[in-house]
Amino acid sequence: MNKTIPVIDFQGFHEGNKIEREAVAKQFYDALDKVGCLYLKNYGFSPDFIDQVFAQSQVFFALPLEEKEQIAKDRYSPGVGYFRNPAKTKEVFGYIYERSADGANSDGAINSHPKNDWPVNLPQFRETILEFHQSCQELSWKLFQALAIALKIPETVLTDVISHKNSYVGLSHYFPITQPTQTGQTRFKAHYGSGTFGLIFQDECKGLEICTPDGEWIPVASIPGTVVVIMEDIIQRWTNDQLISTLHQVTIPEEEFYRTRSRYSIVFKVTPNEDAELRCLDVCVNENNPPKYSPISVKDYYKEWEQKQYG
Repeated sequence: MNKTIPVIDFQGFHEGNKIEREAVAKQFYDALDKVGCLYLKNYGFSPDFIDQVFAQSQVFFALPLEEKEQIAKDRYSPGVGYFRNPAKTKEVFGYIYERSADGANSDGAINSHPKNDWPVNLPQFRETILEFHQSCQELSWKLFQALAIALKIPETVLTDVISHKNSYVGLSHYFPITQPTQTGQTRFKAHYGSGTFGLIFQDECKGLEICTPDGEWIPVASIPGTVVVIMEDIIQRWTNDQLISTLHQVTIPEEEFYRTRSRYSIVFKVTPNEDAELRCLDVCVNENNPPKYSPISVKDYYKEWEQKQYG
């Protein structure tokens, strides 16, 4: 049975009354339950601004390699800065929220957050990425509120767990493919996300696919004015498998027009506070459905997750 990815108008959640917010929250939950992925429109910031972010991404990736490598990430700052994969099929710039970046939360915990380096000759790049991060942070907060409303629990149950703003912005540039490819070859292999929700902004180039709960792979086309929301492993853990993490990948398009062009995407991810404990929500546990996961600290959860992924 072919499924389609729902497009949900988030305007009612931003500006609506209690009944309207509950209606949107139900649509949001149903999409996660049935498909594991959805498009949001009217999500709170303008498509024109997203165009600016993509433009800055392209400007950055067009820099000479030696200039980009001046801010290359290393093992001491995972996820921060520039990275080019060994196969030379993709390059990434990663930004991780610094507690001092917005002048707030300048407490002792700041030392646990990495310091981001920026290209010295692109001042607008830094300004744009920081604004984008803040906008996505506000949107993610509302997604947690919507999930809580759908689960009929206080909104703060989930938002309190992300109060430290542990979050990541990733800009990706997939290089044009000019050589023959092998059957089943992908631009990014099938994988699950380790966090909560992934927000994905993509250009018009094809490739992103998700696997539905029924095991059907379906394309996630680019729809102007929308953001793709994909569910990740922590949501599955919180809901005691009531919602299932979404397997997704980036395939190589069959059409030469798309294969031989660069592909750009932008992701935003938010993870729980480092001192939080991950446990199945009480509302998702009963005699017939006991907890499938033991309580675990965020730090230990990520250690286990990385061990499973990378051995």
